[in-house]
Amino acid sequence: MAERQEGGFLSFDQMASVTKGSFLCGTSALVPEGLSTDTRTMNPGDVFLALRGERFDGHDFLPLAMEKGASGLIVSRIESQVLELARSKGVAVIQVRDTLWALGEIARRWRELHPVRAMGITGSNGKTTTKDMVAQVLSLSKKVLKNEGNLNNRIGVPLTLLKLEKSHEVAVLELGTNEPGEIARLCEILSPQLGLITQIAPAHLEKLGSVEGVAKEKGELFRFLSREDVALVNLDDPHIVALSKECEARLVTYGFQGEPMIRGEELRPFAPEGASFTLVLPEERLRVRLKGQGMPILRCAIAASAACWALGAKAEEILMGLEDFRPQWGRLNIVELPNGMTLIDDSYNANPSSMSSALELLCKGGEGRKVAILGEMRELGSMARVAHRELGREAAEMGVDFLVAIGQWSEEVASGAMEVKGPRRPEEILAVESFEDCEEILKTRLKRGDRILVKGSRGAALERVVERLRQWAQGAN
Repeated sequence: MAERQEGGFLSFDQMASVTKGSFLCGTSALVPEGLSTDTRTMNPGDVFLALRGERFDGHDFLPLAMEKGASGLIVSRIESQVLELARSKGVAVIQVRDTLWALGEIARRWRELHPVRAMGITGSNGKTTTKDMVAQVLSLSKKVLKNEGNLNNRIGVPLTLLKLEKSHEVAVLELGTNEPGEIARLCEILSPQLGLITQIAPAHLEKLGSVEGVAKEKGELFRFLSREDVALVNLDDPHIVALSKECEARLVTYGFQGEPMIRGEELRPFAPEGASFTLVLPEERLRVRLKGQGMPILRCAIAASAACWALGAKAEEILMGLEDFRPQWGRLNIVELPNGMTLIDDSYNANPSSMSSALELLCKGGEGRKVAILGEMRELGSMARVAHRELGREAAEMGVDFLVAIGQWSEEVASGAMEVKGPRRPEEILAVESFEDCEEILKTRLKRGDRILVKGSRGAALERVVERLRQWAQGAN
């Protein structure tokens, strides 16, 4: 991904300094056009930073990067013949201990040179939608930078920050984690003045261990904030309330219960025309109607309202931005298909808490036969078997009529559903290993009037099911 900057970029000398790197060759005072980590999108004049992943190693593409016009290379290792090639081409080379860490340090320095108000958003559920809502509201009056999609890790956050321009006034970034230490590192890079934790729930337990481990990791955002900063506190989540008590920052509270500073009242999460609520700000009350249904979008909306209020947005801007907002694909998108079916596309990701919310929307949000196509929930560690069995039980108890479980834990989901006695148990309960196994089943057994939920973890790739449902609805084979 190439990042081009207004008014130049850091010089090679500056990058060597902030990364504690060794300058091996080239002109240290040279200023590249931008930074790239991908030769496919690199522009001539960029410095190419070689990242190493599980399935790739950017160091394998150093000759290609020079062939495409790289002005410099940032590496953790380099073969002698490649270094000689760089010397012959006048390409600068900086060698660092760890290129991922170096990327963060370069982005950290670039952020220091751009005095924007920066906000970090993390949490087990709803962080992408909350981030997008905040950015949409603030964009009505300010130049806002946000990370696209969920580029929220130690690669995505730095690459997003490298897009900062002098005209930006606010940066709203989602911060993701699946192991201890990531949030703390992202805070070092972003240096947020506002922090929001949406929710603490069982997610990424494989490395975080427990809900308490999740809370500790997410809580690094609050711990980073100073007395001059602002922490947005969800009073409906006891884990977040506990984290806020250790926080030095000024607290702005929000929620649906108790006496928060920003409150949501008169909730209608499953209204056919869209979820609605009364937003109570310190100075006025507003009736807000959203383009979506369910409690998750209401939770995101109240969190975004508090964040925007703390950042100085006017009440009418909050109202306009929220009412115009549409979720990204795969995040509780409700689509009326041309063949008379209703698709609830929540295929982007899943954990036990978000599964519960999606099933509630399926079963309470409209009429018709309730069909749940559920993929596996990943990164649950030792909790996986129990969590999937409980998922099946919950689907049955909520009133799902037709359940299709896909993937590694599909038999556990089906077994959990079968444990429920009485008329609430689904008429059909199927367990299949893969998307291909369920394709013909869905094509022959779905019918007009069905409400169909598709949800699973990112690795389950259930967007393929969503695409096939759309194709069938339009008459394609």
